[in-house]
Amino acid sequence: MDIFVYLELLLTFSSWAVFLTLNYFYNIVRGLIWRVNGINRQLVTNKKPENYKTSAHVKRILFRYTVGRYIRYPESLFVTVHEGFVHPERVLEDDCSFYAIDSKEAVFIQVDSQPDDMFVHDFFNHKQFHCAVKLITIPLNHFNKLAEQLEDIGARIIFLYNQARCGGTLVTSLFRETGSCVCFNELTCFSIVCKRIFSDNIWHGATARRVFRNTVRVLSLPASRFVFGESDSQASSPISRDKLRDAFPNPPKLPLGFLAVARAMSEEFGVPAPDLYHDKTFRLPNSLES
Repeated sequence: MDIFVYLELLLTFSSWAVFLTLNYFYNIVRGLIWRVNGINRQLVTNKKPENYKTSAHVKRILFRYTVGRYIRYPESLFVTVHEGFVHPERVLEDDCSFYAIDSKEAVFIQVDSQPDDMFVHDFFNHKQFHCAVKLITIPLNHFNKLAEQLEDIGARIIFLYNQARCGGTLVTSLFRETGSCVCFNELTCFSIVCKRIFSDNIWHGATARRVFRNTVRVLSLPASRFVFGESDSQASSPISRDKLRDAFPNPPKLPLGFLAVARAMSEEFGVPAPDLYHDKTFRLPNSLES
């Protein structure tokens, strides 16, 4: 590897370490301020069922740190300040989109740009990260309540199981061009849920099904449009597919990938791999063709 590449990597990760250190101390100071002015107390009480209507916490973004193009941007790369508390249904408006989730809360981003701009980017989470002006967090129990009030959109979803360098980005672009699909590619929140369910086993059984279904419900807004959800590598194993079928038994699921040797050649040398395989004939389901 060229010496300049090493220097670039060293500079990138050194600046990242500096940012994380400064942001750590900033969060300590912010936490002390929130403790004094009562925001911390409000965040705790917002988790109670009776405080559902004011449980969404809005934070304005002061700064964001960009590490690299091909990573999933965690919300820790944002520097934020408190703005207020609103009804969770605020995140259902067109200028908001689902960003991340953990065992405590769901994270949404709010943008200033037109909402349609969010759906033309091949890697949706990159667009979210760079367009976000505010973060809105909702306790997990209230997120589940909000999602379960929405229309069941299971019949409108197609899952694409894809491997690396197999043309998944091209396929999602083709679906998008039909005008009938909203396509999500490389979604941060979807990947987090898949990892916690399928790899880390943090969520199990009914809890895993509930969180997964609710994640897809919220991602699929507006519910009046067909949605094509691309799964990442965390959701591509046979075991993971069984769990997906358990949560969503009806939507079609299309596997897409290279034969092993062709895929390895493509990843190592950038050689086009002609041996594309798929389940029967790759075509739009009847529900989308109509």
